[in-house]
Amino acid sequence: MPILLIVFFGMFVEFWVIVAIAKQIGVLATLGATLVTAAIGLALVRRQGLKTLARAQEKAQHGESPAREMVEGVAIFFGGILLFVPGFISDAIGFALLIPGLRGVLGRRFLAPIIQNGRSQFHFYSQSGAQSRTFEGEFERTDINNGPDGKKNQNFLP
Repeated sequence: MPILLIVFFGMFVEFWVIVAIAKQIGVLATLGATLVTAAIGLALVRRQGLKTLARAQEKAQHGESPAREMVEGVAIFFGGILLFVPGFISDAIGFALLIPGLRGVLGRRFLAPIIQNGRSQFHFYSQSGAQSRTFEGEFERTDINNGPDGKKNQNFLP
């Protein structure tokens, strides 16, 4: 329920800001500014998203964890959604999510448990009768075909 109230309050404030700006600079200028910020923002999202994806693939090919790039990708995705929504407040937050330093701060603050030293933990839960067991471990896939240079094929995207 509180999230719903926050969303409605945010929509009300966004609408109020758009109306206030439209009174100052005109309706067409406000519409134009909204469309221009959305177009610029979505172009930046595309560019940064592709760079982040390339870095993640490179890290994965070298056997490193792409956790940081995944966090940045999520931040870029939400930034893109906010830039697509018409309004100046959502555009400001969306552009803020495109700032690499801010993405790092958000990642450390909210998603630090995922990034823990580049290690992942997998939990498998099995319930049989009244007993519950947790199995934790690491795995390595051994059925991947080796390439001509003898290295494992670790391409994640076609």
